[in-house]
Amino acid sequence: MATVHPAEKFSYAQDGEKLKREMKGFGTDEQAIIRILVFSSHSQRLSIVKYFKEENNRELLEELKEELGEKFDDLTYALITSTAEYFCYEFNSLLEAESLDERALIEIVCTRSSDEIKEIINQYPKSYERSLVGHIGDSTPARRLTSAILKGINDGQTAADVIQAETSDESKAAVAIAAECLQNTNAFFANSLNNAFNGEVSHKTLTRIIALRSEIDLADIKAAYESAFNRKLGSDIKSKANDDYRFALLTLAGDS
Repeated sequence: MATVHPAEKFSYAQDGEKLKREMKGFGTDEQAIIRILVFSSHSQRLSIVKYFKEENNRELLEELKEELGEKFDDLTYALITSTAEYFCYEFNSLLEAESLDERALIEIVCTRSSDEIKEIINQYPKSYERSLVGHIGDSTPARRLTSAILKGINDGQTAADVIQAETSDESKAAVAIAAECLQNTNAFFANSLNNAFNGEVSHKTLTRIIALRSEIDLADIKAAYESAFNRKLGSDIKSKANDDYRFALLTLAGDS
C-alpha cells in the first residue's frame, strides 16, 4: 500500500510559479520548496518540471540543487527526475563511492520491474557516457551477479532465473542477499532501513527506499519494520533525521 497519493487540488502551473517565487532573491525557504514537492505524486512533480522548463528555459533540477544545496541532492533527484534517471544517478553514486554498498546494488536490480531495468540500462549511457554493465564490471561476486541480472533481464530473463543459475561458492553471499530480497521484499527493505539507522545514518538508503517506495508499498514496509524491530519508522526518522529533510521523509512516509 502506498503512503503518497496524487494531490486532489493540483496545478502544475501554480506549483511551478510558487517554486519560481521561492527561489527568487536572497535566502531560500527550504521547507516551502519541500512542501510543494512532497505533497504531490511523482507524475505530478514531473509535470511541474516540464512546465518550469517550458516557461523559464531552465532545468528545475539544477535550480533546486543550487538553492537547496548538496545535502538535498539525493532527495531532489528522487523527487523530480524520472525513475530511470534517478536510478542511473543512484547506480553512479554507488559505483563511484569509496566503499561499494553491495546490498543496495543488488536491491535495485531485484526490486524494479523488467521494463524499468531496461529503461535504466538504456538511459545510463545518455547520463554517464558509458554502459551500466561496463561500469559495474565483474571484479567482485556482487558486481558479477548484478551485471548478470542486468544482462539476463535485457535478454528476457528474470532476476530469479539468473540467481537460480548461479551456483559458484564465491557467489553465495551475493546470492543470499538477492534471495532475501526476492523472497520477502517488505522484510528486506525493513532490514535495510534498520541498517541505515545504525551508526552513521545512511541518508542515501533512507531516501532511496522511502521516496521510491512511497507510491508502491511503503505502508507495508512500515508494518514489516514495526513488526521486526518493535519501533515505528516515523519515530526513528524523527530521532535520526534533521530539519527539512526530516519533514520530507516523514511526509513521504505518511507520518507528518
